[in-house]
Amino acid sequence: MKRLPAIGAVLGLALLLGGCAAVVVGAGAAAGYSVYEDRRSSGTQVEDQRIESRASSAIEQRFGWNVHVNVTSYNRQVLITGEVPDAVTHAEVEKLVATTPGVRTLSNELVIGPLSSLAARTGGPRPHAEAFVGKDEAARNTARLNFIGIVFCMMFGTAALPHILMRYYTTPSVQQARVSVFWSLFFIFLLYFTAPCLAVLAKYDMYSNLVGSSFASLPAWAAAWAKVDPGLLNITDINKDGIVQWAEVVIGGDLIVLATPEIAGLPYVVSGLVAAGGLAAALSTADGLLLTIANALSHDLYYKMIDPQASTARRVTLSKTLLVVVAFVAAYVAALKPANILFLVSAAFSFAAAA
Repeated sequence: MKRLPAIGAVLGLALLLGGCAAVVVGAGAAAGYSVYEDRRSSGTQVEDQRIESRASSAIEQRFGWNVHVNVTSYNRQVLITGEVPDAVTHAEVEKLVATTPGVRTLSNELVIGPLSSLAARTGGPRPHAEAFVGKDEAARNTARLNFIGIVFCMMFGTAALPHILMRYYTTPSVQQARVSVFWSLFFIFLLYFTAPCLAVLAKYDMYSNLVGSSFASLPAWAAAWAKVDPGLLNITDINKDGIVQWAEVVIGGDLIVLATPEIAGLPYVVSGLVAAGGLAAALSTADGLLLTIANALSHDLYYKMIDPQASTARRVTLSKTLLVVVAFVAAYVAALKPANILFLVSAAFSFAAAA
């Protein structure tokens, strides 16, 4: 029964088969870079932005300043609000937006009547970012406590990782085990510490070199990555002023890690090395966790609790079988995409911390 906490920790870490360290740094940098959390994929965000831009441009070309229409798209579900002068224009605007490529459903909340004044449409200035977002002070306090809880989960969860626990079984003495664990935690600290630094540096470069520049003279890295995959980077001149605004830039989380070398002026090949290093870290972590999970199930659960008389050959066979089963289960869960990777990593570390 003393083995149950260790088994729980190892099973909880099954969610980390995608490579915990590399994923935490990449996802942490992307999360730190984002002003808010958006559950849409990068591709969906780009598609929604295209729908809004196309529909707004079509309405402007057809009616000019005779109407006031706001187009909002979320997961290709479009909402139009504002004012139009008559019922004919009301129907024409609805038809124009409904025929925009990519629109799945349309909700028409247009009002027939005089156009609202510019002063009536203008609200007070909104803060650019907030450390702990919430509708009131109680919600902000809850967000702050959740953040502190995640910090503790990550801290204790890291100390309970199989990579760290195995240090106690691969060294000949207690003193060497302590030294080995110390250096392991030190290098893990360096790896995790780079995530917020990477986010800050990337965002600083965006504000200083990209935002405010001309669409005719975008940085070379921006033009190159926009061609690679619009889901990674999409810059659209929505207001047609020829100047890049922050709201006109849609960036995928993976780009923060992949494009940082180019943003810093390093050769393009460095981005390939970063991707290869991340893949190697993910695969090596997956191998280690698979072996740890399979051995925990076959030895701690089966041999110690179910069948203490099992032979060595039988335990080895069971361990190999469980390794394949766990790999397929992890691949199946990953294919379902139950949540974003940062949430899954945090959940896995919480399981480890609970043990």
